[in-house]
Amino acid sequence: VGAGGDVGDAPPPGPTRPTGDLSFDSAECDEAEDAAFIEQLARAAALPADAKKAPSPPPATRAKTMELAEEDVVKACRKGVVHLEFLPRADASIVAAGDKSGNLGLWAYDAAFAERDEADGVRLLKPHGQYISGLTWKEVGSGAPPTLLTASYDGVVRSMDAETGTSSEVLVLDGHEGRRKVEISAFDAFGELAYVASNEGDLGAVDMRAKGLAWKRDGLIEAHHKKINTVDIERGSAHLLATSSTDATVKIWDVRKLGGAKAKPVAELGLARGSQGATWAPDGSKRLLVITWNDDLQVYGNVGQAGRKGAELLGKVHHKTKTGRYTIPLRPKWLPRGDGFVCGGMNRTLDFFDASAKKLGQLSSEFLTAIQSRVAIHPYTGVVCSASNSGRLHMFKH
Repeated sequence: VGAGGDVGDAPPPGPTRPTGDLSFDSAECDEAEDAAFIEQLARAAALPADAKKAPSPPPATRAKTMELAEEDVVKACRKGVVHLEFLPRADASIVAAGDKSGNLGLWAYDAAFAERDEADGVRLLKPHGQYISGLTWKEVGSGAPPTLLTASYDGVVRSMDAETGTSSEVLVLDGHEGRRKVEISAFDAFGELAYVASNEGDLGAVDMRAKGLAWKRDGLIEAHHKKINTVDIERGSAHLLATSSTDATVKIWDVRKLGGAKAKPVAELGLARGSQGATWAPDGSKRLLVITWNDDLQVYGNVGQAGRKGAELLGKVHHKTKTGRYTIPLRPKWLPRGDGFVCGGMNRTLDFFDASAKKLGQLSSEFLTAIQSRVAIHPYTGVVCSASNSGRLHMFKH
């Protein structure tokens, strides 16, 4: 402000989010305790990633036999958990959770480590300034441990090194220093490309080596008319991408044909209500699991293989999905074999279904005190972790 009270050429305000490289500095543990956790994380991440030599996960029919012990419930995040993923190693016992306020919770649930750890194996970090809109473990290759990728409404994608705990910026679209402002509402990554979507319905690809948007036309295409809630890469082909949206459609894209001015989906599913999630079966069968606000779960086959009308409805089940304004929307998850899936229930249960959407059973417990909006399944052991609006994680074991 000048002498006469006029506003001078003050620089625009900078980002209110964490910036640059972030060291592993958890909220409630000291440096030595964090170092012990990083050592545990690095040891788990360095385990072999050869799926052919790993044990097979249990079938869907055994899922309903799991139990929840009181010691397998922890407070991992400060706010409601919106993303949840296990470290994908056969002998690893670590799960990552992102919440609505940009916090990242890591839980080393190995009994021996948790027992000697003052914080029960939990570390809370703050890599983002807003809602974490995506979280996935990315394989680096050449025997290197995976990195943990996170994306946020703050317009930033970050990568955390599992050996050092250091978090680095991969993409910044926060509106500062001439950059475009994009509220990243959904995210997935496979290989060297990641895919980001926005609250406005835009879709873009990120070249993680170049740390920038990979497509022309400002790097984004208009994929939907409203918010995109999920993006999911089909791991078997690595070129089919499913997007679910509030605009009551799920669209399938061939990423090899995206980036042009007239990019079009190879298939489109019209729904009665908006969809809060669409995810591919993990077995490469190109089946798609869809949840909608019309109180149903749907399974489609032959998706993206025969043009726009090629999707076949394989199963559909009534399941209450209207969680209301103050509860995080439900999002189902395939079981590792692709022979079924699990979804939280409105009666504080975990409900299990086979691949044709027929109900197999449900899990409940006196230690489940809230709706379990998000679920993750260990890809090798079949252990199920569910998360609630309070930031608590619940580990069901066989």
